[in-house]
Amino acid sequence: MSNTISRFQFSIVSYPHKDIALNYDRKTGLFEYRNREEFIGMNIDGPYRFICRSNPLEEQLITEVNGLSEDLTIDPILVEAFVKYVKQYCKHWKKEYSSDIIDGESWEFTLETDDFKFTSSGHHNWPGNFEVFCDKLMKMTGGKMF
Repeated sequence: MSNTISRFQFSIVSYPHKDIALNYDRKTGLFEYRNREEFIGMNIDGPYRFICRSNPLEEQLITEVNGLSEDLTIDPILVEAFVKYVKQYCKHWKKEYSSDIIDGESWEFTLETDDFKFTSSGHHNWPGNFEVFCDKLMKMTGGKMF
């Protein structure tokens, strides 16, 4: 089983509050985190949002979430752990989650490795473990908000 990423794309948008993307650039080996609200001035809280939340299963306290756009070098161990999480806990996700609500949050995720291809998206509808998925993304990226 290989966890080498050939494609990674995640975006989450909810106008006017959120417009965030995380993409993997195979040429540079960097993850490109882009928080577009940072540039359009819609983020009332500024590029940083502070939270204090604990996860009893992981005994880890998260105290800061960083929303600044930047290219990230992520420890391969963290990337591998995230990919394993997706393979184990997200492979059951539907290809599309939809809702009759016109406004709301839209998201899209694609992950491809040597032995795994996965795509899922939604509009104002999410799989049951989506919040945990976003927390895993936040931890993998060193506290980026999603």
